[in-house]
Amino acid sequence: MVDIKIHNNERNRLASIKGVNDDFSGRLYAFDLFRNLIELSDCVSVCVRRNNYIISCLEQLKVLGQELRVHDLAASNDLFEISFYFDKGKAGDELLSILVDLWFAFQQPTFFLYLQKKDSSIISNHKMTHKQSWEEISDTFTSYVVFKGAEEDVIWIGRSETLKFEMKDLRI
Repeated sequence: MVDIKIHNNERNRLASIKGVNDDFSGRLYAFDLFRNLIELSDCVSVCVRRNNYIISCLEQLKVLGQELRVHDLAASNDLFEISFYFDKGKAGDELLSILVDLWFAFQQPTFFLYLQKKDSSIISNHKMTHKQSWEEISDTFTSYVVFKGAEEDVIWIGRSETLKFEMKDLRI
């Protein structure tokens, strides 16, 4: 069972979902949550850092990247960091499964879900997003930022001031 909290000290712009473990039910919850949030967005940028273990989904991304419409795939030689972006309309179940694998395999996964059409500012920002806080991103772009903090079983979601947390999207 997950525990969802909206944090008042962050002007209600930050939510935490505790109890999302790397097991069947946790992966299913993450899959549905990511799908719901991606459906609200137009463009998604992904940056994951500090792998806990080696996963095969990077090979899937390399092989199926064009088919999955993944753009600007970059991975460091030691797989310490992987980044890419994709358009919402291209996020099928296969890509969602890869996102879930990346979420649980890395210590610092961050998904930037932009609710505006992809343009040059989003694409140029794609390379810098991992160096900015969720607040900086959500203040600059209409977006949700999904990230993991120190606790492995907590999904954090920051949002722009103009957006709302729809509980139906968080409570799967």
